[in-house]
Amino acid sequence: MSSPVLSALPLVFVALLGAILWRRTRHVRKLPLPPGPKGLPIIGNVLDMPTKNLAPTLRDMGKKYGDLTYLNLLGQPMIILNSYEAAVGVLEARSANTSDRPRSVMAELTGVIWEFALLGYTPEWRQRRRVFHGAFQPSMIPKYRPVHLRECRRFLQRLLDNPEDFIALARHVFSATIMDVVYGIDVQEHNDPYINLAETVGDIFTQVVVPGKWLVELLPVLEYLPSWFPGAGFKRDAARG
Repeated sequence: MSSPVLSALPLVFVALLGAILWRRTRHVRKLPLPPGPKGLPIIGNVLDMPTKNLAPTLRDMGKKYGDLTYLNLLGQPMIILNSYEAAVGVLEARSANTSDRPRSVMAELTGVIWEFALLGYTPEWRQRRRVFHGAFQPSMIPKYRPVHLRECRRFLQRLLDNPEDFIALARHVFSATIMDVVYGIDVQEHNDPYINLAETVGDIFTQVVVPGKWLVELLPVLEYLPSWFPGAGFKRDAARG
């Protein structure tokens, strides 16, 4: 690629970014927004959104700004729900307006888009939602009581033998219960391959959905860049995932 073309790339990128932000904001109705940290021009609150320790940071943000906190990530508005009451009031009471999801390019590239929590409000999502609700509504809980009792007894016995391993044992009892209820798998007591796989996928999922971390979510056209191209490290991260 010639030198003049390379030198022009940053200008093209800035122009494209500006056009996208203008398009996103020109139709926004000037209604009152929830309180939140004051952002910077163009990038908004990108610097306020951590890529690590997300939950503690958002919790502290909620203590400062309230149950509803507004952020703007490169023109993408975001509302943080900081209490159970706020979550129910927005996601349940207003589910007709909040059941959809934005497209996640990184989820598609990584392969975790099968997780129906990431799907938009589509017939496929509604079908999976019906199946999930049928298996995990409160009236179904007694069906899983034998698994709960068995794993709880195993947990208590292990805790008596090794009380110093409380955290690891607590994680294991939750994982073992879920694996049996969902997949019918009786996991090993130590170093179970299914639990290890689930934790690995969970880590990948957590990294993929971090808001504001991936530029390709703002500029989906970047997904067509070859993985060797400068700035296309997200494609290598997705391939590893």
